[in-house]
This record gives sequence, C-alpha cells and structure tokens, in this order.
Amino acid sequence: MDVIAQTEAPPPGGPPAGVPPVPGIPETPPLLDLPTPGGLRAIVVDAGHGGDDTGAKGAQGALEKNVTLSVARKLKGALEARLGVRVLLTRDGDQAVASDQRAALANNNKADLFISLHANASLRPAVAGAEVFYLNLEGYGDQAQRASQGSADALPVLGGGNREIEITPWEMAQARHIDQSAVFAQAIEEALRERVPMSPRALQKAPFRVLVGANMPAVLVELGFLTNAQQEQQLTGDQHQNVLVQALVEGIVRYRAASGGTR
Repeated sequence: MDVIAQTEAPPPGGPPAGVPPVPGIPETPPLLDLPTPGGLRAIVVDAGHGGDDTGAKGAQGALEKNVTLSVARKLKGALEARLGVRVLLTRDGDQAVASDQRAALANNNKADLFISLHANASLRPAVAGAEVFYLNLEGYGDQAQRASQGSADALPVLGGGNREIEITPWEMAQARHIDQSAVFAQAIEEALRERVPMSPRALQKAPFRVLVGANMPAVLVELGFLTNAQQEQQLTGDQHQNVLVQALVEGIVRYRAASGGTR
C-alpha cells in the first residue's frame, strides 16, 4: 500500500481530513408579509344573478347580471392589489349559482367577509342611489336570538357527562355575525356616500336569502338603480364602476380598522 503525504492543508476552519464536508446552510429566507393573526385573509365577492337569471333590466337594455360581474371582477383585482388578500368570486362567468351555493363557497373557504353585489330596480324611474343591507333576523324567532349569542348545546358523551358543542344550523349561520355585519355595512355605506349618490334609505336590514347561510360578516350592496336612465348609463361605464370599487375597498379597509382585527 502506498502512502501519499497530504500536500495541501485544509482551509482554516474546514473539516478534518477524511470527513465529508457538511453542506452549507442556506441563507434564512426573508419573512413573508403575512396578515396579522385575526386579520383579513380571504374575501368572497358575489356577483348577483347569472345565467337565465338576468336580474333587473334597464330601459336601454342593461342587465343586472352583467353589471354585477363586471364590478365583481374589478373589485377582486383591487382588493388583491391593495390588501394582498385572497379573493374568490362566486361566479366568474355567465352561469347560474344558487343562493345557498354562494354562501357555501364562502364557508368552505373560511372567508373572513362576504359581499354580494346587485343593481336595483323600481317602478318609479326617478328613484336612484346605492343601498347597503345586512340580514334582518325578524321571522327567525328565539332560535335566531340564541344563535346570535353563540349559545352551545350540551350533548352526552361516552363514559357519562355532557359536552357543550356549538352547533350552527344553516338558517342560523349569519345570526351570530349580525353585530359585525352591521359594522361592516355601516363602513361600506359611509365609504360609498363619499363618492356616489345614495338612496334616502341607504343602510337597511332585509331577509336576503343569500346572506342567511354566510358564517362570517356579510352584506349586500345595491350599486344603484338600472331603472333610472342616468344611473343605468353610469353603472355600465368603467369610470363609475371604478369609483364604486374604490368605495367598496375603502369600506372594507375601514371595517378592518373598526373591528380591530377580530376575525
């Protein structure tokens, strides 16, 4: 056996001879700019109507389903750009989507907010202005009141005793979020009022089916009246749609501040 002397000393601090070198430790990756715990991470934007359900129709032929989809797409882009949140659309084309499926999409994706976009109609052509709604619990009785307080049911468990489990029926899902939905609706209404004409009854409660099953703060926005000739023209134009989007984004920012990141 030939013994060959080592002619080169290992570099200072290097591994001893005969020991394979340890791969270098990669640099620590930069921290991601993630939302703070409890902040907004996902928002569902619902473009009302779709498919055979055209919604309201203006005198010049504008259809509600087209207006809401256009605004929803713009709102998605604006929210992603400004807030860096994940935004899901309940529809991104001209397809029919059932009311409960819209809320189910939000629930299944653990959305923090749900906003449903619509355009209004009236038998009186002069009626105009945007409106913001949150769910009215009237008609749901004591069960809704109990759900709004986050009450739990005591169920028997194996081995004896009971365990409190919070059970939220579909019809009661929104009840527990009514207070935050009211704050959300007010923030949206205030931001819209600064930019677009508002209805005399700009902030209201109503029993909209699309809001019932949403298990997060949820509002419905009527962007204006298609049966008003001036508003029909505005609602179909990019300029006014962009103004509406700016107001909606600002309203969401204000809600986030007002709620103190409770979600």
